[in-house]
Amino acid sequence: MRLLRICRIAAILLLGMLGSSSGQSRDMTVTVKQGQHIRDIAKEYLQDADLWPEILRENGFDSVTDVKPGMQITIPSNIIEATAALNLAVEAIQEATKAGARLLAPASISNSIRMRDEAIRRRKNSDWNGCIDQAKLSRTEAKVALQESLDRNNVPAEAVLNDRRGNVQSRKQVDLLWNGVPLHSTFIEDEKVRTLSQSYGEILFRDESRLRLNENSQAIIQKMRMNILENRQVASVSLVEGDIYALLAGSTRKEFDVSVPGVETKINSNNFWMNNSSEGALFANYDGEMEVSSGGETVVLGQNQGTRVRSNQRPSMPRDLLPPPELLSPDHHGMVYQTTVNNQFSLRWKPVEGAAAYWLIVARDKSTFQNISISKKPVRASEYIVEAFSSDVYYWKVASIDQNGFPGKHSEPRLLKLVKDDRPPFLYLFSSNLDEVLIEPNIHIQGETERDASIYVDDEQIEVSPDGKFTFNNVLSEGLNIIKVKAVDIAGNVSNREFSTVYAPVRDIEIKHRHSLPQVGENQFVSKGAGFTLSGSTEPEAAINVAATTRAFHASSYSDKQNGDFSMSVPLEDGKNEFALSVVSRSNNVSEDVFSVETDRSAPVIKLGVELPPVMNENELRIQGAVEGGTELMLNQRAVSLSAGKFDETLTLSPGLNHIVLKSVDLAGNESLLEREVHFDQNPPDLIRFNVTDKTAAVGRMVWMQVSVKDDFGLKRTAPYTLKAGDFSWSGILKLNREMQVYKGHLILPAAVQSRIRLEVELADHCGNRKMVNYR
Repeated sequence: MRLLRICRIAAILLLGMLGSSSGQSRDMTVTVKQGQHIRDIAKEYLQDADLWPEILRENGFDSVTDVKPGMQITIPSNIIEATAALNLAVEAIQEATKAGARLLAPASISNSIRMRDEAIRRRKNSDWNGCIDQAKLSRTEAKVALQESLDRNNVPAEAVLNDRRGNVQSRKQVDLLWNGVPLHSTFIEDEKVRTLSQSYGEILFRDESRLRLNENSQAIIQKMRMNILENRQVASVSLVEGDIYALLAGSTRKEFDVSVPGVETKINSNNFWMNNSSEGALFANYDGEMEVSSGGETVVLGQNQGTRVRSNQRPSMPRDLLPPPELLSPDHHGMVYQTTVNNQFSLRWKPVEGAAAYWLIVARDKSTFQNISISKKPVRASEYIVEAFSSDVYYWKVASIDQNGFPGKHSEPRLLKLVKDDRPPFLYLFSSNLDEVLIEPNIHIQGETERDASIYVDDEQIEVSPDGKFTFNNVLSEGLNIIKVKAVDIAGNVSNREFSTVYAPVRDIEIKHRHSLPQVGENQFVSKGAGFTLSGSTEPEAAINVAATTRAFHASSYSDKQNGDFSMSVPLEDGKNEFALSVVSRSNNVSEDVFSVETDRSAPVIKLGVELPPVMNENELRIQGAVEGGTELMLNQRAVSLSAGKFDETLTLSPGLNHIVLKSVDLAGNESLLEREVHFDQNPPDLIRFNVTDKTAAVGRMVWMQVSVKDDFGLKRTAPYTLKAGDFSWSGILKLNREMQVYKGHLILPAAVQSRIRLEVELADHCGNRKMVNYR
């Protein structure tokens, strides 16, 4: 068998060589027509408008603007030959596929398609000879596939795994374990097939009928028979679990049976869907009729109808399925571009009333939706974001899923062409006065970009002609103008150009000194240090020159190119320093001025009108005084107003110790501080304890009194007291022992006074805080 295949390939190669030996392709010379763009030429002669850079490169052009009407340009022969070879390969693949090569010669047709894809890849990389070689090999392999299909046409063929994604497994009756199934593997009768998560497998039968097992599904191929003479196939498949989508060939659909255990079906439809789970089975029919029998009852599903069958129960009455949604974007035959920055795009459709979710399928094959890239359900929104697809032509369709889980018929497929375009559009600007100093407030710019690109000037879109040319006038602001031009192609790639120009009208130059400078008069400044920083603003990008008038010093700088700010440091000597200042603008306008800086290193003097008390029992403290030489005064970091150098402020004290700081600053920045501390106390002394003793003496009753007291800011030297015993009463004074913080005293009572002693004492501190304490 292998020897026969080798002989076929050799014969086909020989025929190909004989067919191509008549002559070699020559370069083609064409004349550029009026209004004809380089892309039009590439599309006409190379069948691909995006190959225009190859024509430029072959002819030694740097830009599309080099191609002029009437000019003769060369179309390289290798590109022409590569295009022709690719077309022949595609035709051969189509002919073999029509003869059933996908089923009868799957390996050969797959090799041919792989070689064709490699030829396309090499063409995109400008490897024209490699493209030609691969295209010829693809055509040769397609012819082999065609011959194999014709030879096997009268030989029985099993079902084939025609398409797959993820993990597809099978198990024959003799197998103990499940085994992975490679693409193009064949299945036999009584073989089990299953898919795992995020997987699907498409089984192709000889008559082109297809069964697609979606993820987490299992089926048994129960019977496959092929009557060659009658061209009739009988097949039976049982869905164990999961869901299956069927697209049967119309000629033999009555001989194809797909069922669920416990449910009988009679299929007169070529397009339907089934689901089997622990909750029962769902049947959805999209074409013709389908009979579903269970529990002694039979229902007939018409087009776009469904039924549910629970375990060993009767089928539900047929229900109408939801219509497919209207696809919104991308448009049919729409171009979708992916760039390095954005490799996402969205598929959008119009919501369907009553839909709980949707079923989206994206594939590379329109007729059978083979080679599926996405099969996603349920999709809860009416939009799906697709990421990181390769450049190719895709077809997509969407079905509505109702509240009971029945998917309706899919929408008509819509084509989209996905193109990876990472090349920014070319952008050229033409003007004679870019990056110059202008004395007029307008600038005229011309430019060119690629077709269909949009142009933005400072984020405002401007009109572009069909050939990519554009013009715009920009009104300049005085000073530096930065003009940003952006080209955005239809893929979203961006090219940016930025240039600056200065508008400097002819006029007198204004010099403004910064208000924060220590100024005692017009252009008269003071400084406490050995240097002074002159700052201000004038014309943008003007030359600033400073020179001392009485000594050798000169310095130069430039003002800021945007706002005209400038700053320069000059050294100082003791006393008064005089300088000359000159400013030259970009339009050569000149302005001159003089200024002086006097050194001042004497700090201001702060004098209090009345010295502050160290202790107070009132919370309002009045502070009066004067400042000599200072321009600013701060009281505890709060600004204090000065009137003829005098101040009068009231400060609210906090309980306890208060730190008071007066700070004065003069124009030159010299500082002086005056600090004081004032205690604010409104608490009377605290009684610690009484100690009163009395003894009987010869002269009467002797009473000793001691009062222990605590106070933070000083006690009075004496404490008045009143002693009472029955009707007896006496007032006196207790004296303070400062070291012990104890008031002491004694008293002799008459012997007749024997009543209990009561004592009342007044405690006071130096702040005037007082309170009465009693002893009983």
